[in-house]
Amino acid sequence: MAPIFLPGHNCLVVDLVPVKATASIVASADALPVRSGALDIVLSLDVLEHLPEDKRGLAVREMFRVSREYVVLGGPFDSEEARVADRFVYELVRRISGEKHRFLAEHLQHGLPNLKKTRQLVEAESKSYVEVPNGYIFNWLPMMIANHYLLTLPDANGLSPMLNKLYNTYFYPTDNREPAYRQLFLASKNRSLQKRKVFAACGALGRTRYHSDESVKLQMSQLLAHAVELAQWNRARDEELFEKQRVIEELERQGLEKQRVIEELERQGLEKQRVIEELERQGLEKQRVIEELERTNRIKQDAVEELRDELTRIKSSRTFRFSCAAERLFGRQLAEGSRGRSPTHAR
Repeated sequence: MAPIFLPGHNCLVVDLVPVKATASIVASADALPVRSGALDIVLSLDVLEHLPEDKRGLAVREMFRVSREYVVLGGPFDSEEARVADRFVYELVRRISGEKHRFLAEHLQHGLPNLKKTRQLVEAESKSYVEVPNGYIFNWLPMMIANHYLLTLPDANGLSPMLNKLYNTYFYPTDNREPAYRQLFLASKNRSLQKRKVFAACGALGRTRYHSDESVKLQMSQLLAHAVELAQWNRARDEELFEKQRVIEELERQGLEKQRVIEELERQGLEKQRVIEELERQGLEKQRVIEELERTNRIKQDAVEELRDELTRIKSSRTFRFSCAAERLFGRQLAEGSRGRSPTHAR
């Protein structure tokens, strides 16, 4: 952002990840790979709260070490208002989008910096400094609520710039006062800064008429109530859509299951049809065999009849009657001869 607000100046950007900038380095704020006094101004906004507590003091000292003259240090510091605001926006984002806000999660993880300790560090490292409140909590919180809600709307890219313009036009004149979400330190290593001039330049302590705190707090409470209602409605809508999607997927699954059952029944039907056709084929084969057996039986029956007829014909012939008579005659003579023999002759 510095190159945008300071065109025509040589700006060095330091971040934990590579960034698109004319000059940038990847480094941690507590160990800057820059020679001492190399930079005219060091600008650090909303950085300390993302560092573990044991690295915050080192980071502040490093900013003053590499600065030749000025250090601008700003961010949220531990206070009841800031803690409540952070937690509220974090929960709002989580409930609206179903995801955790990564930066606010780091606020909650590390805790906000201690204002008194930071003030002592700045005082020790500088000749003079001015502390300016920034982000009037009753301006900052509605702005955050509105911005994060816009992110949930489809095709809302043009709305955020409009909201920012509205904020800068009508809210910023009352933004630099207590209770504030963040504090800004403007420090000089070699010069004496005049608080009045700095405040005048920042618009701090108000150059316009303020509404009463009671009225603002009432409006804020109403706005928060509406925001919660919107968040709950949005969550209910998401849950309803999720449930409908689940029902659709279940119906599709059941449809696929029914289709599988139908295909299985059709397969079984084809199998049964094949079995029926096989049985019919076997039945036809058995019928053919039966018919063949019946034909064979008829042939045998005809042959038996022919044999009977032939036997009858033979029995009725003269030759057969003579043979029978001769057999009876010879048979009687043999029987009589065997009775007349003696046992000796029999042996």
